[in-house]
Amino acid sequence: MNTIIKLSIMLCALSFQGLAQSGIATYKTAASVNFSGDSTLSHGQQAAMQMQLRQALQREYELKFNGSESSYKQIQSLDKKEVAQASDVMVRVAGGSSLTYKDTKKKRYLQNADLFGKPFLIDDELEALDWEITGEKKQIGKYECQQARYTREARMMQVDTENGQPKEVVTQVEVTAWFTMDIPVNHGPDDFWGLPGLILEVNNGNSTIICSKILLNPQEKVVIEKPKGGKSITTEKFNELQEEKLQEMMQQYNGNGEERRVIRIGG
Repeated sequence: MNTIIKLSIMLCALSFQGLAQSGIATYKTAASVNFSGDSTLSHGQQAAMQMQLRQALQREYELKFNGSESSYKQIQSLDKKEVAQASDVMVRVAGGSSLTYKDTKKKRYLQNADLFGKPFLIDDELEALDWEITGEKKQIGKYECQQARYTREARMMQVDTENGQPKEVVTQVEVTAWFTMDIPVNHGPDDFWGLPGLILEVNNGNSTIICSKILLNPQEKVVIEKPKGGKSITTEKFNELQEEKLQEMMQQYNGNGEERRVIRIGG
């Protein structure tokens, strides 16, 4: 209860303090996939996949923000959807070139998305994240940061070893974020937002996002981009369509007598 009251007070203060804040924050991302427990991959395949994935998942993004709006877009990366492929394993890395727009005042969310070459525009309500401020603090650069966390569901498709059919596996992932009250806006990288200060670092399962540079209140106006083009769709409908397409792909490989695994990272 104390945590909820504290967060409410901080957000009220944010509504007054964050109006004049605008800026550009640069973030770097990294992620890994653990193949060590997978008996279907040889040691050589595991090493090769890990190396290629580390390179592909090291990306750089730019978050532009003002008091109520933000846009988040990749500015430097390998920018390939399929980055690693062996005889029986294909890895898809999605979402790299998409533009994400959030309006925290109107609670709106827009994002470009691509599904096997077909463009979509995800248009939906901005999902509130159930943050808990822990009281733990640390320094990131010159900014004093506080820790917050919440638990989310992660869904992935795997092939059932008994019948060879695709199945959905749901796990619980704890997300940890570090935000600074020195920049009192409720924005953050990727899908993360809703804290009473700019989010500078996120640890999300096997991925990490960390801020490397911040430019506050520049002389030139910060232009917030909005995604355009593609078929309009809700997040729920897009996720359903995405799972359908992945199941079709996995069944196609199995139907051809190939025991190929499709590993999806993002998107």
